[in-house]
Amino acid sequence: LYLSYLWLFIWSIRPLSLLYSLKTGITHKVFITNQYIKLKNNQIGIIGVGYWGTNIVNVLQKIGVNNICCYDKISNNLKEIKNKFPKVKIENNYERFLTYNHDGIIIAVDTNSHFQIAKDCLNKGFNIFVEKPVTNSAKKLKFLTKLARSKNLFIMGGYIYFYNDYIKYIKK
Repeated sequence: LYLSYLWLFIWSIRPLSLLYSLKTGITHKVFITNQYIKLKNNQIGIIGVGYWGTNIVNVLQKIGVNNICCYDKISNNLKEIKNKFPKVKIENNYERFLTYNHDGIIIAVDTNSHFQIAKDCLNKGFNIFVEKPVTNSAKKLKFLTKLARSKNLFIMGGYIYFYNDYIKYIKK
């Protein structure tokens, strides 16, 4: 059993719960408190493969996710990600990217674009992880939360410092 964790928590459905990625053989599951999301296609989509998106691709490959599809509106970013990670699929058409059978999508673009992209992904039926901050307003976050709940989907926000030593110390 290979266990690794990403520094995430769930914003809208299970606040402050950890998201774990479990790999057992060829079966991948995402563990959220007491719920599992089975990855049917073992394919994760990533929107935005600049600096941070590249780091995410690297981590996903290290934990055994072999079917990664990347979209970026900047074609040079797609060329660079393909050079660094030859096994990833790349897509330069946003609408076509949203038709793929992703088990979930990671959004790693500028904050001002988070809301629209997250809304598009939820409307297409994808569970999503959005880098922090999820949106630039509480009103937009509430909207995304309601949309995710209405479609029985997860929306997760990144929070890299949740287990940072300084945060642990402050909690004491």
